[in-house]
Amino acid sequence: MAQETIHTFPSLTRLVAELLGDIRTLVQQHLQLMRDEFEAEVSKVKRASISVAVGAGLAAIGGLLFILMLVHLLQWATGWPLWSCYGLVGLVSAGAGAIALWSALKVGSTVHVMPVRTLQSMKEDAQWISETIASKRT
Repeated sequence: MAQETIHTFPSLTRLVAELLGDIRTLVQQHLQLMRDEFEAEVSKVKRASISVAVGAGLAAIGGLLFILMLVHLLQWATGWPLWSCYGLVGLVSAGAGAIALWSALKVGSTVHVMPVRTLQSMKEDAQWISETIASKRT
């Protein structure tokens, strides 16, 4: 006596419900990952801003005193008029300041406002979901 095997297939409604539940879970996970990435980027911006503010304040005070010393040293060493010494030292200081600002902008350009990895992962998941649904139809 051969025993018949009965295959039970889940209903379409159950499959769709499970698929929607899985998609909802996936979207929630992506949103959490996006929030975590965004918080990490905001934290980096906060740390960088505090460092820039403290560093700029101290550098400004020290730089001002140093520049005044250089101007008077240059005037003493060369005998040039004080105004020309201020002009020369001011020009050199402005060039150094421009270099420092360029460096800060270069570092600031590495901050990602949009969570790049999460968005890429979401695109890949959306593509996989659409391919999976398309393959189930055929």
